[in-house]
Amino acid sequence: SAGCRAKVNGPPFAPKEALATFRLSEGFRIELVAGEPDVADPVAMAFDPQGRIYAVEMIDYPDDREPEGRIRLLEDRDGDGRFETSFVFADGFHFPTGVMPWKDGILVAAAPDIFYLVDTDGDHRADKRQVLLSGFNPFNPQLRVNGLLYGIDNWIYGAYPKYGPSRRNPEQFGKPGSPLHFPDHPEVPPVDIAQLGTDFRFRPDQLKIDSTAGNSQYGNTFNERQHRFGLWNNNHIRHMVIESKYLERNPYQSVASAMQFPSDHENQSIVYPITDRPIYIHESQVGMFTSACGNTAYAGGNFPAPYDHSYFVCEPVHNLVHSDLLTPRGATYVAQRSVDKAEFLASTDGWFKPVFTTVGPDGTLYVMDYYR
Repeated sequence: SAGCRAKVNGPPFAPKEALATFRLSEGFRIELVAGEPDVADPVAMAFDPQGRIYAVEMIDYPDDREPEGRIRLLEDRDGDGRFETSFVFADGFHFPTGVMPWKDGILVAAAPDIFYLVDTDGDHRADKRQVLLSGFNPFNPQLRVNGLLYGIDNWIYGAYPKYGPSRRNPEQFGKPGSPLHFPDHPEVPPVDIAQLGTDFRFRPDQLKIDSTAGNSQYGNTFNERQHRFGLWNNNHIRHMVIESKYLERNPYQSVASAMQFPSDHENQSIVYPITDRPIYIHESQVGMFTSACGNTAYAGGNFPAPYDHSYFVCEPVHNLVHSDLLTPRGATYVAQRSVDKAEFLASTDGWFKPVFTTVGPDGTLYVMDYYR
């Protein structure tokens, strides 16, 4: 019938068509960097020294089935800003969550392991796969190791969300991970980070594992002063004010928390979506942060004031990217909305699911859209 032949005006939209659904803060523009089929279901990314993108594809979420997660290698060979060349660098991961360049290859977080992958023959596919670090909690699909970042102190930092009891699925989601250890070096004592309930850091070159103050769910970022920020699904910014190594100097010093919540607009802040026909999972949290993730403290040097010291965080349930302006206050910061009663980036498309941000070598902000 004629009705069956009529064009459906989305969603879902093709990647180029989706650009028309965005509303962006004044003075900024948004461009397509890569889209399906070159990359699909992306949840994290990192640039290597050659300016190529390693993108984490979490294809199998949330089903507990065969591992279908992949790492895509994307190249912009003509220098136009569009990464038009794509390779499957590695596959066979279950719920991969993070990636970071390391030595001749990359590190990939996919609980219970952190892998080291290398392409030794130049065919754009990893032929060396080593489990570098192991023991992370693999039971809860939303509380997994992520956010691998190289610190100025030569430690690799990661977010390791604290597990908790589950009334609905205690057998699956209530179990902790194992002590973290280097599988190839049984002589190195394991460290039980899960029992501490903190994030972690490690140095694979020196076989060191350590806890680090604070705890983040899905996000990890440093600002230009190398202060670290995390988040939780309903709390979009956490500043890790003081590190564990300083607190450990005096075991008699009572510190309730090493984290400060610097938002001046509530910890679970109101958000301002513009979505047509929104789809909500938790109706009790409509209009507030309920899925904060993928944060970036901008230090790219290419944004105008006041965004040159801003903080970006994704909110996929409400189809937007929120922005705060960071102002130092004593040992911590105040995070103030950069836009009054609006968001930095929002979409009318209910399929727009921003989950990760990072700053590229060109000083721009890259946003990953899970688009489910």
